Amino acid sequence: MDIQIDSREKARAIRKIIKTFEGRETPLEGVPFRITGTTTVGTEVVIDAYTDKNGEILLDNLLVGNYRIQEL
Repeated sequence: MDIQIDSREKARAIRKIIKTFEGRETPLEGVPFRITGTTTVGTEVVIDAYTDKNGEILLDNLLVGNYRIQEL
């Protein structure tokens, strides 16, 4: 999945990834994701994270830029 955080949003945005069992709303804990991208000033970003007990990953303070989210 690709996301773009643009200048109309806060300079440091908060995004949440929620992973559930396919076709259900049951959250999945411990699922690995990699978030990669580049800020508008050219800084490379790589974040490896796992879902918590609620099936969530909170990505706070993402700068304006383009990012790709991959489930590993």
